[in-house]
Amino acid sequence: MSETQRFNLPLIAAAQAQKHITHNEALIRLDRLMHLALVSRSLITPPTAQEGEAYLVPNGASGVWAGADGQLAFYEQGSWIFTSPVIGQTAFVQDEGCHLIFDGTSWLLPETPTTSETVLAQGALGARSWHKVIEADLSNLSGGSVTAPGLIPNRAIVMCVSTRTSEMVQGASSYDCGILGKQTNLVAIWVLLLAAAISE
Repeated sequence: MSETQRFNLPLIAAAQAQKHITHNEALIRLDRLMHLALVSRSLITPPTAQEGEAYLVPNGASGVWAGADGQLAFYEQGSWIFTSPVIGQTAFVQDEGCHLIFDGTSWLLPETPTTSETVLAQGALGARSWHKVIEADLSNLSGGSVTAPGLIPNRAIVMCVSTRTSEMVQGASSYDCGILGKQTNLVAIWVLLLAAAISE
């Protein structure tokens, strides 16, 4: 075996002359692939790149990228070097500000929790903090206010509140949400949303 299994790093052979060349090549390949940072994954035409920059080649790329769909393109010493990603490889895409994971076929965004309740931390004696999503559908919006009793658990710290209007709000040009009579005192906790009344 002359190369490693995953990243094809060159291995030094027994009694090989000029071992430093093989060793340096392996270090250069590692430098490309570790903590991978891609400038972009959406450019079809190869850009005027800076030394050491990396890109993910999209489908249908042109110029010197033609035929390199899905490969990683590294600009080094005035030319492009292409490498195929491996399963489990991660990358940060700079122009999108996101992380991606390669599943063997496609680059995917990491999965995020989809449950409405997630424990964030728990102590040895049972104390815990958790993220919980609580929803309420309020209808017949009329009068000065409409309440949702029992929505907030006792002693809870509310980090964020959002609203969505799905029907015409009659008789008002705007609305807010919060604890009745305490909105001004809880600005740091509640996100007060003022919005013009909208229709479906």
